Amino acid sequence: MAVDATWAGHAILDSDVVDHLIDGCDPECTESSSSSQSTLGLPKSSPFGCFRASAENADHHNPFGLLSNAYRLLTIDPTDPFSSSSDARYIFHHYTSHVSTIMIPFFHPRNPWYSYYPAVARCYETSEQKALYNAMLSHAAYNLAGLASLPEKMFSLATEYYTNAIAHLKSSLRRENSDYGGTLAAIMTLCMAEVYSGRPGTWRLHLSGAWTLLCERGEEQPWTESDFACCSTQSLCITKVISDTGKSHTGTSRIEDFWTKMASLDENIMGDDDVDRSLVSRVSSTPEFGFTIGSTKSLLACISSITIAGRKMRTKALHSQQEADLLDEVLSKIFSCLDKCKEEIAYNSCDSEIDDQSQILANHQRQAFISATYIYLYRVLFDLPPYSVRQYVSEVLLRISAFHTASHGNLSIWPAFIAAVEAYTPEDMALARNWLHHTTKFGIGSRVCVQRLVEEVWKRRDEAAAELGIDKGLISIDWRTVMEELDMDILLI
Repeated sequence: MAVDATWAGHAILDSDVVDHLIDGCDPECTESSSSSQSTLGLPKSSPFGCFRASAENADHHNPFGLLSNAYRLLTIDPTDPFSSSSDARYIFHHYTSHVSTIMIPFFHPRNPWYSYYPAVARCYETSEQKALYNAMLSHAAYNLAGLASLPEKMFSLATEYYTNAIAHLKSSLRRENSDYGGTLAAIMTLCMAEVYSGRPGTWRLHLSGAWTLLCERGEEQPWTESDFACCSTQSLCITKVISDTGKSHTGTSRIEDFWTKMASLDENIMGDDDVDRSLVSRVSSTPEFGFTIGSTKSLLACISSITIAGRKMRTKALHSQQEADLLDEVLSKIFSCLDKCKEEIAYNSCDSEIDDQSQILANHQRQAFISATYIYLYRVLFDLPPYSVRQYVSEVLLRISAFHTASHGNLSIWPAFIAAVEAYTPEDMALARNWLHHTTKFGIGSRVCVQRLVEEVWKRRDEAAAELGIDKGLISIDWRTVMEELDMDILLI
C-alpha cells in the first residue's frame, strides 16, 4: 500500500490545528471551541469525528437545517462518554449499531434514529435531551431483552431508564418554551419502547401526548425548525395513520383522529375542519414523507382515507341516493389515489439517491403496501371475504418473501399483516408463516402478539368453515374485533 497516496491532495495541517481538532472531539467541548473553528480556516472535509449540526451543513435537497442551531458541536462517537455506567455505554452502542438500523426497512441516508437522535441525546444538557437519552436506552434495553440477551437484567434496566425519561420529560413539559424537536423525539421513543416491550396498548398514551404537542405547536410549524424536528413529526403522523387502521368498531383508542382528514375526501361525508386538514397537509408535504416506513405520501393518504370512510359508513348509514353517490365519489378518489401511487413507484425507481439494492428493496416494500391497501379497502369498505382478495394477498406475501430473500432488513409489518390475516390457501399460509418466522426475530415484543393474533384469526376461520361446511375463503373474520377480544392493541409498525 502506498502510504504517500493516503493523504494525496490534502493540505498538511499544522500541529496547532491538529491539536485543536483533537480538542474538538472532546465531549466537554465549549462554545469557544466551536466558534474558534471557523477562524482557523479548516478544510470542509476532515478525518476527525466532528461536525456542526446546523443549517450550514444541510443537504441541498433538504430545505431545513439538520439540527436546531441550539445544538452545539457534536461528536459521532457511538458510545456515551457522559455516563460512568458500562451498562449505559453498552446499551447506547446497541441503539446506534442495531436498533437505529431496524427502525426503517432498509438503509436510507436520512435515517433519523441513526444520526439525529444519538447526536441530540449525547448533548445531555436540557431536560429534553436527557429525556431522549434515557428513552433511547429504555428502547434499546427492551430490544436486548427481546433478543434474549440477559432478559431479566435488560428488562429491569429498561424500566429504570423509562422511569428516568418520564421524569425528565415532565420537567420539559412544565417549561413554556421547551424544545419541540427534542420533546417530540423523546415521546415517540417512549412510544417505541412500549412497542418493543410487548405491553399491549400502552403505546397509545404516548402517541396521544405526542399528537397533543403537535396540535398545540401547529401554528408555529415547528417541523421546519430542523430536519431532526421534521423527521420526528413525520414519524408521528405516519404512526397515527397506521395506528388508526387497528381501531375496532367500538374504538380501541380515545385519541382524536380528525387530523387524518385528507383534502381528497368529500367534506359532506368526512366532515370539515380546515385547520386540521391544513396541518396534516403541511406535514405530509415535507421531503420524502413516508420513507421511514417504506411508503409514500400518496399511499398513506389512501390508507387514511379508507380508514375514515369505513368509520363513517359504520356510524352514518347511507339512507339517501345522494349520500350513496357521495360515497361513490369518495371511492373514485381513493382508486385514483392508488393509481397515483403506482405512478410514483415507477418514478421513484429512478431515484439516484438510493443504491440499486436499496431501490430493489424499496420497490418490494412499496408494491407490498399498494396490494395491502387494496386488501384493506375491500375488507373495510365492502367486507369482501378472503376469496375475493386472494390475488392481492398472494402479491403482498410474495413481495415480502422476495424482500427477505434479498435482505435481513426489518420490514414494516402493516402490509404483511393485512395480507396474512386474509390468507387461507396452503400456499399463502406457508408464505405468511415464513414472514412470521422472520418478523419475530428482531427482538420486538409486539411481534409475538402479532403472531398470536394471526394464528387466532386462522383458527376461527377454520372453525367457522368446518361448522358451516363451506370453503374457508368465504369466511370473513374482522381481525380488529379478534384483537379487542384478546385484549390486545398492536401498533403495526
